[in-house]
Amino acid sequence: MRHLNAIALALALLIVLALGAWWLNERLAPHAVPRFEPARFALAAAPRETLQAGGERWLVAVNPGCPHCREHLAELASRLAHAPKRAPRPSLGVLVVDWPQYPSAADAGALAALAPAGVWWDSARVWRGEWKHGAYAEVLVFDAQGRYRTTHGSGFLPDTAASN
Repeated sequence: MRHLNAIALALALLIVLALGAWWLNERLAPHAVPRFEPARFALAAAPRETLQAGGERWLVAVNPGCPHCREHLAELASRLAHAPKRAPRPSLGVLVVDWPQYPSAADAGALAALAPAGVWWDSARVWRGEWKHGAYAEVLVFDAQGRYRTTHGSGFLPDTAASN
């Protein structure tokens, strides 16, 4: 029995070490700084508004099958729509991620109703693979030239009182 316990302990330790090595490798592996280049993504719903000079494009990473993603997008869109006007105002768009086929017209239309900056499909898995992101409903912030500024976590909702 003592040998069996020692084997089980050694196996558990080996699994923990392997997971730690995998995690460390993922964290230390080089990854590309995100850059929004529209040509790299398939357009699922065209932008209804143009990005203001000096403005930001906020892209929400949405999986159409995720209810949390849709709820968060709707709440974020509502907060931005009811925020006091500021110049320039962020333009909200969607990046459809981890979705195996081109978004259906119904999915793209539902997302586009909340995303005036357009709906883009990440068919090449740039978001997860190249950029090393993985949190649904996170908000990636890009400037008007597509340069990455920051990422807000999936629970991010702007404080409308401080949006001036």
